[in-house]
Amino acid sequence: MRRRWRTTIFDLLEGRYLNHTIRTYYRDLPAAQSILQISLGIARDFSREPPALSFPLQRPVVLGNVRQERLVLKHYCFDPTMAPPGKSVLSLWCEADYDHWKSLRADRKQYRAAKEQVAQQVIALLDERYPGLRAQIEEVDVATPVTYERYTGNWRGAFAGWALTTRKMSMMMGGGMSKALPGLDAFYMIGQWVEPGGNVELSAASGRDVVKDICGLEGKPFRTGIAEEGQPSR
Repeated sequence: MRRRWRTTIFDLLEGRYLNHTIRTYYRDLPAAQSILQISLGIARDFSREPPALSFPLQRPVVLGNVRQERLVLKHYCFDPTMAPPGKSVLSLWCEADYDHWKSLRADRKQYRAAKEQVAQQVIALLDERYPGLRAQIEEVDVATPVTYERYTGNWRGAFAGWALTTRKMSMMMGGGMSKALPGLDAFYMIGQWVEPGGNVELSAASGRDVVKDICGLEGKPFRTGIAEEGQPSR
C-alpha cells in the first residue's frame, strides 16, 4: 500500500535507500481514484445480462459529493457460489471523495445516513433501467473509501495503486518498477505499488517474480509447482 511503502521507505528506513527514480514515483505519479461501491443482493436472474455494463444516466446525480454522469454495473452470475439459483449479486463502482467520507465518519450516525442515501439513489436509478428491481432487493451494502482503507489499508480507499496514465502504460509495457532499494541487500517490495497494473492478479504475480529473481541470484532452479512422483517440476 502506498501509505505502508511510504512509511517503510521514508520513515522506518529513514530515506537512506533511495534514488532519483524512486523519489519521482512518490512525488509525481498520481494514485488511483478513491471509490464508492454499492452492492445489492436481488431476487432476479441477471445471467442473460452483460456481466459488466457502463451506461450514461438520463440526468447526472451527486453521490457522496461527486457528480456522476454514468454508472458501472457488474453482476456475478458466472459464479454459482455468489447467490442461490434465480438470484444475483450486483455491484456498482464510482469515483468518490475520500475527504468527504472521512469527515462524515467522525459522526457515525451521519455517516450511516449518508451511506443509506447513496444506496437509495442508486437503487432508484437501477429501478428506472430495470423496472421492478427495487422490490426484488434483499441485501444492500455500501463500501466507502474509508471502508476500503479500514479493511485493506489501501491509500485513501483506492481500488488499485497508481492511476492509469501514459507513463504508467509505458511502465506496464516496459520493464516496470524495480522491486529492490539501492544499497539495501535482501530486501524486496511486492504488491500493487511496484506493479504498474495494480490489481490482485499482478500483486500475486509480483511475489512470484521476486522469488524467481532470488532463485536466479542464488543459482537455484525456479519451480512453479510441486512435482508429482517421478515427474520433474516446472
